[in-house]
Amino acid sequence: MSDDLPAGAPGPVPHDPYGRPVPDPDAGPAIGPDAAPLPGPAPIVVLGVVPADPPYRVVEIRGDVVGTAHDLVDVIRIAHQAGLTHVDLDDPAVVRWVGGGKYHWVPRT
Repeated sequence: MSDDLPAGAPGPVPHDPYGRPVPDPDAGPAIGPDAAPLPGPAPIVVLGVVPADPPYRVVEIRGDVVGTAHDLVDVIRIAHQAGLTHVDLDDPAVVRWVGGGKYHWVPRT
């Protein structure tokens, strides 16, 4: 045990690759009415389509604009460049799609 922690104090909280705290498996149910809230917003936010030529979507990671994407591959590439190694585009805890889902890449008319 670390000398910096008082006796009986919990150790450091482990984090997942996105910087979110990993839930304690002994803390209770992970789903259902008694579930704990998610530890925070999705680290990746893909904003709505910008009607340029070609159209693109702005990508934010942890609140910072980090690039523009023209397709799904660009979103993964940008996330990898920002240090996120596992990017599940279907997981709302990882990616929040604003103004259209992951297959929406053309401006609305």
